[in-house]
Amino acid sequence: MEVKLKDLVPAATNTVNTTFIVVDKAPRPAHANAHGREETCPSLVADETAAVHFLLWGTECDAFESGDIVRLTSGIFSYHRGNNLFLRAGKRGRMEKVGEFTMMFVETPNMSEVSYCRTSLFNSVSWMAYNVFYASIPVLTTALDKDLSEKTVAQNPEILLYCQAGRLLIQVLLLNYEFLNSAIVIFLITINAYANEKSEMEQFSTIPTAGMYTIMYRLCRQPPYWITMLLISGVGMGPVIALRYFRCTYSPSAINTLQKAERSRGQCNLESQLRSVNDNSTSYRATMVKNNISVHEPLWHPGDH
Repeated sequence: MEVKLKDLVPAATNTVNTTFIVVDKAPRPAHANAHGREETCPSLVADETAAVHFLLWGTECDAFESGDIVRLTSGIFSYHRGNNLFLRAGKRGRMEKVGEFTMMFVETPNMSEVSYCRTSLFNSVSWMAYNVFYASIPVLTTALDKDLSEKTVAQNPEILLYCQAGRLLIQVLLLNYEFLNSAIVIFLITINAYANEKSEMEQFSTIPTAGMYTIMYRLCRQPPYWITMLLISGVGMGPVIALRYFRCTYSPSAINTLQKAERSRGQCNLESQLRSVNDNSTSYRATMVKNNISVHEPLWHPGDH
């Protein structure tokens, strides 16, 4: 009964029957018979489950090359001279070449140790879609605001004084808090999502191979991916929308009042809201004149009409 390489267990008996591919073979030692020992050639073999070291003895070094598909009968998997675990045929085992496999290597495998790498393409592909998707959230929040029409501004010219009084700086401050909230969401969700992930970050070229394009299709077919995107959007957009709603409902600005009047096609009175703005602007101009500092006067003043 054949076993897979991942199921091999060290033992002192010749009971291993398996089939594998010779991935790479170490070069023949320069002084193989210097100490009267039979020459050995360590090699790296693998199947679809794992990769292990295989020790070739004597004539086996010349009988098998990289890419050969080999069937091992009555092999042994044990420590060799107390150093490392090796799979080998031994005196009772038998090796038979049953085919060839053509492979192309980017680099020569490290023969000093066998490493099991659990890298995943999910990291890079998901980060790409994540950045494109989540970076537009602050833009979507500002898209909820509608610019005032020229007709509304002409009917309510006092809104110009509101804008000149520096009230737009509040929007900039709010935008800073929105970006801070976005940064916190990005940090918390991604750190927790990849907390137990052992994969490494992968680097790709600007124009990936054709096989890379199929990864996105497989990724989009997974419900957890879209659940993660919806979770990020909900957590990121929720506080921003709630803050805008409560501000526009319980403490609306002059611009919010005009926007509401435009939607309802009604009239609104901004005198009560702009009275404090006018007082602050008047005291500010008086202070600037007292200090002999030039002040840019607005083109329009509420008392001019």
